[in-house]
Amino acid sequence: MGSASAGQPPDWRYCLGVAADDGEVFVSDVYTSNAGLDAQEKAFSDWLEARNSPAKRTLCPRADNRDAVNRARDEAIRYNVSRGLHAVPVAWRYSP
Repeated sequence: MGSASAGQPPDWRYCLGVAADDGEVFVSDVYTSNAGLDAQEKAFSDWLEARNSPAKRTLCPRADNRDAVNRARDEAIRYNVSRGLHAVPVAWRYSP
């Protein structure tokens, strides 16, 4: 996925890294970005790995606004906790 075209508002996102074998799910801060999805997911995965917290799967869901992305982030945390994972908030935001 490429970056958004000029003049288009940035996407609201957070990233999630699932390390189910370790019983953890890492959840980033909410942020905005026009960068491509692949770049954001790779950056989050690399950041976790550099801290010895590798995730088997990373994703960076988007939403139209801050309230919607916060609700989605909260729901992702609830869902993963209900599956027995420990939610670990991490102070990370995409920065190219």
